[in-house]
This record gives sequence, structure tokens and C-alpha cells, in this order.
Amino acid sequence: MENRSVMTRLRQSRVGACVSALGLTWSVALAGEPELLTVPMPGGLEIVRVDDAGGRSSGAALIGRAPKTKLGVDAGANRAHAMQPAPEFVEVEGWTLTSRVAVRTDDPDRLRASLAGDAVSVEASDVPGFVIVEAPSVRDAGAIARRLWAEGRHASVEMVAERPRALRAPGGELLNEQWHLRNFENVLADVNAPDAWDLGFSGSGVVIGIVEGGFQESHPDLAANYVPAASIPTVQETRHATSVAGVAAAIGTNTLGGAGLAYNAGIASQYYGTTSETTATALAFASSLTDIKSNSWGPLDLRRLEPIPAIELAAIEDAATNGRAGLGTVFTWAAGNGGALDRVDYDSWASNRHTIAVGAIGYDDAETIYNELGSSMLVVAQSDGGGQMITTTDLVGASGYSPGDYTNNFGGTSAACPLAAGAVALALEANPALTRRDVTHLLVETARQCDPSDSSWTTNGDGRLVSEKFGFGAVDAGALVTAALTWTNVRPETMRTSGVVAVNEVLPDNTGTGVSRTVSMPGGVTIEAVELVLNADSDFIGDVEIVMTSPSGTESPLARKRPDGTQTVSDFVFTSFRHWGEDSGGDWTVTLTDLANFDQTTWIDFEVRVYGTSCPAEINGDGVLDNGDIATFVSLFLSGDITADVNADGVLDNGDVGAFVTAFLAGC
Repeated sequence: MENRSVMTRLRQSRVGACVSALGLTWSVALAGEPELLTVPMPGGLEIVRVDDAGGRSSGAALIGRAPKTKLGVDAGANRAHAMQPAPEFVEVEGWTLTSRVAVRTDDPDRLRASLAGDAVSVEASDVPGFVIVEAPSVRDAGAIARRLWAEGRHASVEMVAERPRALRAPGGELLNEQWHLRNFENVLADVNAPDAWDLGFSGSGVVIGIVEGGFQESHPDLAANYVPAASIPTVQETRHATSVAGVAAAIGTNTLGGAGLAYNAGIASQYYGTTSETTATALAFASSLTDIKSNSWGPLDLRRLEPIPAIELAAIEDAATNGRAGLGTVFTWAAGNGGALDRVDYDSWASNRHTIAVGAIGYDDAETIYNELGSSMLVVAQSDGGGQMITTTDLVGASGYSPGDYTNNFGGTSAACPLAAGAVALALEANPALTRRDVTHLLVETARQCDPSDSSWTTNGDGRLVSEKFGFGAVDAGALVTAALTWTNVRPETMRTSGVVAVNEVLPDNTGTGVSRTVSMPGGVTIEAVELVLNADSDFIGDVEIVMTSPSGTESPLARKRPDGTQTVSDFVFTSFRHWGEDSGGDWTVTLTDLANFDQTTWIDFEVRVYGTSCPAEINGDGVLDNGDIATFVSLFLSGDITADVNADGVLDNGDVGAFVTAFLAGC
């Protein structure tokens, strides 16, 4: 405790404030003291207190983002600013830094050559496009990472670290039956399993990966569904993962326990390890064999913007795009248990256009007390709340229900996520040709409006009901499977971007008016997801509210006032599904508002990206169907450009001419 107090006084001193504010590299090693290093971490440079920088791994705490030079302030003024008292940083304990660095590079040989004089090894990562640089110590790795980061030649440079993680499963009272599958008392307040089962679907032939700590593969209600070929050897069997696996796919054809929603689906243990590197491996593992990856974990619910490590993001994107022979692995993700003060939007794993954020409702069909809000919330599913909890598998011999092989006090969004994964497994059994995006469409189209009297429900520009609490509503397995049987796959994804828009303006301090910028986007894209990529420099980012408004007037709240700390927002990606079905065309407005006194925030720049489908005949991308599209199609077709593959069969032939003419005449 004495060492901690010495370091705290050092950080709070004027010397510490000056070093931090100028973004200089800390490497302080008083006798018997930890060291402060400035190293590249997800989201930018981070000042980190390292307990043993000379080792190959070390406990660490995030102290605060290394601030950038303030825009529009000369060097003298900046030095004067640096001598002001240091802001009170919000420390995040529980990290472990390793002596490894994940580098995304398109020229690994050049990287190796640049490191030839260093005592390091360079090896290919399991995630394409990444290499892992291993140094003799955390200190050496930090110095090399900082140097590579400063060179600016690589797409990303980040320390390989173990972050503190929250498993999303609070405890509670016991329950004696699986009401989440069939609720006899409130017949609407369940996942509607019987309607899916009565159609003959139980998940057969579909594999669900449980990405987290290992589950008990030998459990009598899981063993027969275990798929070794899609599994990473389990280092440790955990109660949490065992309960998650049971919600998704506990065996339903024996006389033991209860049943998972997809009770004949295969389940794979995809152990995520402890670092960003091992987690990325699990996220990417066996994506050709794994139809769904269920993730009941995330960063600690600290109401902070949590950037995802580049190597983990790349693993998700690759599996979601190329898994399942190009159809895409489906990622369900627990939306988080941070309650009303936290938001899914701060969590770059759940808030991602490649993943499906699943929130939680209870036995009363209402929001649970721990459920988070978010513009990136897609759907909700049943979990503990309304006085009841979830019954599922538990470690054999563990204390609890009947007499330890099962538990009746599971919950959190940890339980809602695998329940949604089970529903997706039923849909993929019904229609194996569904792409990842088709699954998302089906969930949106078939979601049931839960708790209709809740004031959070609003109607977007496409006439769809949507809620910050519930997304588009509760997963309905029966409706999902029924729709999947006759579903026509959606057209390939289209993207429109505003480009990077410079702002470079300081937000007015607590005026309530904020700063707004409007960008005009071309029409013709039927929206699925919208991303806001933001850069800002803030003394206290928790003061800042962020709202994005579409041309039809639908608002996407992305950040609310909260007790967050100093944080430089570096290319942070906010994701919203609230504009689903709207047309992209028109003016998009982004507003940042400072809602408290004393702290300064500089809005640097932003970019709006719209993803969805477009009319195949609107081929020149101007949002208008006219003769310009005819000329563009003819030019592309005659030149052999695959962009003219209007019927999306992978071949450029007369079928595309017919498809173009049909679409053009239909005025789609």
C-alpha cells in the first residue's frame, strides 16, 4: 500500500502532470517501485503502471490515455496548460501485460528486417495479416511497440495483454423449471420454443461454439453434443461456460435435467485464454466448422469507451465474412450487465456490425435491472428477472440444484446470449443457406415487441418499432424458424461513407447547445447498420453526450453523460441499428454536447458509414435511378467488370443483362 501511495503522489505532482499532459514516454523505476510506461494499447497510447516490467508478463493498471497536443494551441501555451494540476485519472486494475506485441502489417519481411538488431522473435499469428513480436521483457516489448507505433507504417500496433473481463451472470433465487423455453403462466413471455420444435427443428447439424472459459465436456447433459473437431482443448472447466452451453444446447432427448433450446446441436469449447492473442485465436478458430459463436463475456462494466484490440476485431470480421464457406459465422454477444448507467455502445465487441448484441428481459417480459441501453442493441432474450431465474447445466458435483449437476440460479445477459444462439441454430437447420446478414435480417423481422407499454419504444423512419432497452424486441424462435423456411437471401452488402470530416472545435462548456455537423449522403441504400467513427481529445469524456440523427429524423444516442474519466477517443467506432430499413439519402447530423463545467473536449473529426443493400439497377452509386445507371452498367459489362454481376451468381453473362433490365423497369 505504501508503494501505491508513492506512485499516486508522483502522478498527481506537477512533474507527473507535465509528463502526462505532454504525452512523453514514462519509464520510471524508483527503488522497489513499479514502472510507468506509455505503450500502444487498443484505442491509442496508454499510460500503464507495470508491476514487473523486467518479466515476460506483469500485472498492470491503466492510468489514463496519453494526451495529444491540443489543437490550435501554441507550444508555449501547451506547456503552461501542462503545468496545471493533473486531472483525476480513473485507474483500471486487473490487467496483465505480456512481452508480446501484435502488429498488423502487409509486409512482414520488412518488419523482420527493421527488428533485426533487436533481441526479438517474429512469428505469424493465427489471424491473417498479423504477426507477433516477442521481446525479452514487458519493458522491451513496450519500447519496441512504441517505436513501431511511432513509425506509422503498420495498420495497427498493440501490446498483447490480458484485460479484466466480466462474466455476465449474476446470481439470485432458485427456479424449478425452464420457463424461458415455455412459460405456462405468461404464455407470451418466453422464447417460444414449442412452435419451433413442433416444426421438427432442434438444431441438428448445426455447431455452436462457446467462446470463453471451457465447459465441462463430459457433463452427462452435454457430452453427446460435444464436437471435438471444432474445439480448443479446455484448460479449465468453469461453471459459467457449462451453464452457457446448457442454455444453448443441453441434450433434450434423455431423461436428465432440462434441455437447451437447440438440444440436438453440436457444441464446441473454444477456450479464449487470457490475452488478446489467445482470444483472437478462439474467435477465429474452426470458423469453417462453427456456424455460431456464442460470447457471454465482455470488458468490465465501467461505463468507459472500450476499444477492441485490432487482432480480435480482425478475427471477428474474418470469421463473420469467410466462415461457413463464405456464408459467415454468426456471432451472438451478451450486451452487458452495466444497467442504466452503462451502454452497449461503449463495448466494441457487442457494438459491432458483425455481431448480434443480445440484452435481457425477465419472467415479467420487462427489462431486467442489469440490462444496458444502446443504439447497437439488436434483440433481447429471457434471463433472470421478474422474480425468476434460469435453470441449466452446472459442473457435476458443484453445490446447487439437483444435486449439483444443474443450477437454477443462472442469469444475466450471459444466459440471454446462448438462448439467442440456440434460436439461430434452429433457423440455420431450417435453412442452411442463410448468410450471417440473413440471420440478422430474420431476427429484426421476427422479433416480438416485449413490454409494449415501456416508454422507450419509438418508430424509426422505416416504420419499425425500436427501443434503446430492447432493440427490435424479443427473440421468437417459432417465428424465426417459420420465416427462415421461405427466406430469400439478401443482396450483397453495400457501403456509403461521408469520408473523414474535419471539425477541430472545442465544445462549449456546459451550455447545453453542443456542436453539430451535417453531412449529405447519397440515397439508394436500404440501411442495416450505421457506424460513426469519432476522434476527440477530452479532459473528461464522461461529460460528453453523442447523438447521430438520420435524414428521416431518427436519433441514435451513442453516449450519455456518465462518470467516465480522461480519455482520448481515437478512431472509436460507434454502431447503430436503429436506422434499419431507412434510406441512406439526405443529411446526417452528428452532435456532441458537453454537459458539465471545467473540463475541455476538442472534437477533432468524424466519419459516417452506412451499410445495407442497394437496388441492383442503381449501379453508379449516385442514389438516383436514371440513364446514368444504364450507361454505367453497359460500360462495366463490356469491360468485364464483376460489378456488373447484377444477379450475384458470380458469372458475368446475359443473365445479368436481364436482371438489370428487370430491376430498372421495376424502379427498385
